[in-house]
Amino acid sequence: GTTTSVNGRLNLFDIKHFELAIIDEASQILEPDIIGILAARSGNMNAIDKFVLIGDYKQLPAIALQNTEDAKVTEPILNNIGLRSCKDSLFERLYRQSDENVKSVLRKQGRMHPAIAEFPNTTFYHKEQLECVPLPHQEEELPYSNVSQTADKIERLLTSRRMIFITTSAASDNSQSYSDKANVNEARIVAAILKRVYSLTKDSFNPDKTVGVIVPYRNQIAMIRKEIASLNIPQLSDISIDTVERYQGSQRDVIIYSFTVRNFSQMNFLTSNTFMEDEAIIDRKLNVAM
Repeated sequence: GTTTSVNGRLNLFDIKHFELAIIDEASQILEPDIIGILAARSGNMNAIDKFVLIGDYKQLPAIALQNTEDAKVTEPILNNIGLRSCKDSLFERLYRQSDENVKSVLRKQGRMHPAIAEFPNTTFYHKEQLECVPLPHQEEELPYSNVSQTADKIERLLTSRRMIFITTSAASDNSQSYSDKANVNEARIVAAILKRVYSLTKDSFNPDKTVGVIVPYRNQIAMIRKEIASLNIPQLSDISIDTVERYQGSQRDVIIYSFTVRNFSQMNFLTSNTFMEDEAIIDRKLNVAM
C-alpha cells in the first residue's frame, strides 16, 4: 500500500503484526508521512519488527512547499539526531546518521548503457561507482544503420553517439514576446532532432517507445508542440513531452532534454535540489533526467 492508505488505516495494526516492512522510494517520503507507521504499536509491542528503506537521496527529494529557509531546523536537540531540515526524508536523515553496518549501496544498475551512465557515475556516484548488470540493452550496438551518405551533422551524431550535447544561441530580440519559460530556438532544434529520429526509425517508430522529450517548464511543451506541428509528421504529435518529475520512471529509446533556460536567474530553479557532498556538487534533478 501507499503511505497515505496505510496512515489512514492504522487500526490495521490492532489485528495484524508484521515481521518486516519494506519502504520503496523512501527518499521521496517526508518524515511525518512515514514515522507514524514505523512507530505503530500492536498491543504492547511494535506493530513492525524490522523495516528496510530503499531510496536514493541523490535523486529527486520529497515534495515540500516550504522554502529552504523556512524548513530549516535550528533546535540543538533535533540537530543532534540529524534533523536539520523539514524538507528532508527520514531515509536521508537516517542514512547520513547511521553506521556502515546498517546501510548498503546497490552498485548494479540495469537501466542505462555504459556510455550514458558514465556522466552520472563520474559526477554524482564517484564514491559508489555503479556498474552495469549487464543486461542485453547495455551491451548492444547503436541500432541505426540506415543513415545515408548524405546525412547531415545531426544525423551523423545520432548514429554514432549515445550522449549528445547541443548548444543554442541566445534568444533573439523578436522572441522577447515569449515567456521566459519558453525557448523558441531550443524548440526548433528539438523538432529538427525529432524529424531525424523519425526518419531513422520510420519502419519501427512507436510514439510510446521510440522518443520522448523532457522540459523543466510546461510553457515549453506548447512551444515544442507548435514546432512539431509544422513538420507535418502526424506520428510525432503523439509523443510524450513532460517534466522531469512526471517522466521519472518512464523510458524511451531516445530522450531529448530541452533545458529551456533564457536567463541566468532561471538556473536557481533548475538547480534548486542541489547539495554538496565531499566537495562534489550533486544536482538531483539533472541526475534523474540523465
